[in-house]
Amino acid sequence: MSLISTECLKPLTLFLSNADAKLSNPLRGIPHDRLMTDVEIFAQERGLTHLLPELKKGALVAQDPSCM
Repeated sequence: MSLISTECLKPLTLFLSNADAKLSNPLRGIPHDRLMTDVEIFAQERGLTHLLPELKKGALVAQDPSCM
């Protein structure tokens, strides 16, 4: 009797066999206005409004690294 189910190994095997796959960007497709609003809310909730310009720039780069 195996301690690890073969059903549990299937996702791991698939992951390891595709280790070089490009991950999809969760920020892709978010409109600019919505992204900037989300960053402002994030900064306010965490007391980081003094870093707002840097956070906005970071969000834009994270959304599309080729923009810089």
